[in-house]
Amino acid sequence: MVCSVARLYAQWSVGAITIGIGILTALLVLPLFWWMCTNVIVGVASILLLLVCETIYVVMPALRLGILLYPQDFVFALLALAAVLRFLTVRTVRDIPKALIVLFVLLFMNFAIGVVRFGTMAGVEFRPYFYTIVGTLYVMSFPAKSDTYRRLFHAWIIASLLVCGVACYRWGMIALGLESYAWMDTTGIEGRVINSGQALVLTIAVVATLFGLLQGTVAKGWVTVLPVLLVVIVGSQQRTVWVTTAASVILVFALAGRGRGRILVTLGIVGTLGLAVLYPLATGGHLDTAASSIQTTAAAGLSTRSGTFVGRMAAWKEHIKDFSSWNPLYQVVGKQFGGGYSVWIGTQEFGNAPHDYYIQTMLRAGLLGVGALVATYGFLLFRLFSTAGPMEGAAKVLWVSVAVEMIYSITYSPQFAQSILYGAALAIATQVPKSSQPAGQPSKT
Repeated sequence: MVCSVARLYAQWSVGAITIGIGILTALLVLPLFWWMCTNVIVGVASILLLLVCETIYVVMPALRLGILLYPQDFVFALLALAAVLRFLTVRTVRDIPKALIVLFVLLFMNFAIGVVRFGTMAGVEFRPYFYTIVGTLYVMSFPAKSDTYRRLFHAWIIASLLVCGVACYRWGMIALGLESYAWMDTTGIEGRVINSGQALVLTIAVVATLFGLLQGTVAKGWVTVLPVLLVVIVGSQQRTVWVTTAASVILVFALAGRGRGRILVTLGIVGTLGLAVLYPLATGGHLDTAASSIQTTAAAGLSTRSGTFVGRMAAWKEHIKDFSSWNPLYQVVGKQFGGGYSVWIGTQEFGNAPHDYYIQTMLRAGLLGVGALVATYGFLLFRLFSTAGPMEGAAKVLWVSVAVEMIYSITYSPQFAQSILYGAALAIATQVPKSSQPAGQPSKT
């Protein structure tokens, strides 16, 4: 009798605790969901917080419920619900460019078929696309306003500085011989402490800061942010990000118009500040290891016989060769998610994603899908370039960001933080009237 009462009490206790946790979760999640639905900065801040946490943890902790569920899954599920609600009440599907709709339909179609054929592996492959689609549509669903975008870029820069803080902490631990306290995934390259997607976030922060200084939307003291960002970008040893950063500075200068002189002055100040910090360290021999590692990374990127880039090019050729042997239907619409990306180069199998967003999209959405992706990029570049008036400053930042993303996508797939930029660019492109006056020329207003 006593055992039965104890067992019953235990069952009721577990049930009460479960209900309590459910109620507490609802009390926390529902206000967050409402804020996401009404304020885009809340959603943007959530994505950027995930970025910073992922930088710290490298691999985020997961909840095992048949499949591994990460914090990103929960946040983007809320963002997906918010985006659906907003498109049902505020925006319409007709606001989404037709090329982008075609791409999304193909991706979701191949995901649905992939789930039937390959089970949870389809979800694993589709997850990055899901994040990008949801983040893009969520940000796009809000009005394009200059004040909102100014706060968005400020939040982006602050998140970038937090990423820089993580990188500097890890370099400090390495210098002290305390690598076990650095919390990082060793990639075989000494001193590489953040991944390419995180480094690219810093590049966009450089673009936003330069335009902010040029337009007076950030305080002049923010010029001190630029040396920090650039030093971490160089130290990240992500060759693709080096290229995109150089391209972004050139594009900012090209779009600066009459402000090119101020850009040169700003870059001069940045160079002076950078030398003032690095020169004592360099002359004291404290940067010898870092300089050697960076030099080795740069040399490997220029090699035509060995290195990761040579291996990736060989894999690209095999993927395209394999794609050319598919039946015409698959070539047009792509194959299902979950089948993997394995190719053989000689006797070695490469099972990772293609390290090229265009080829990866071609494999999962066919020629129709990759054509829609390129058409969307072209649409964004054209509409952003022709934007003038109050949104011209934000349009310039996003024009450079989209151009940089196109370069970055040659060797990597976009990460979830980049969906903020895609959504903001689409919001301007679809909401702000096109001007006959090209960006880069002084506005009449």
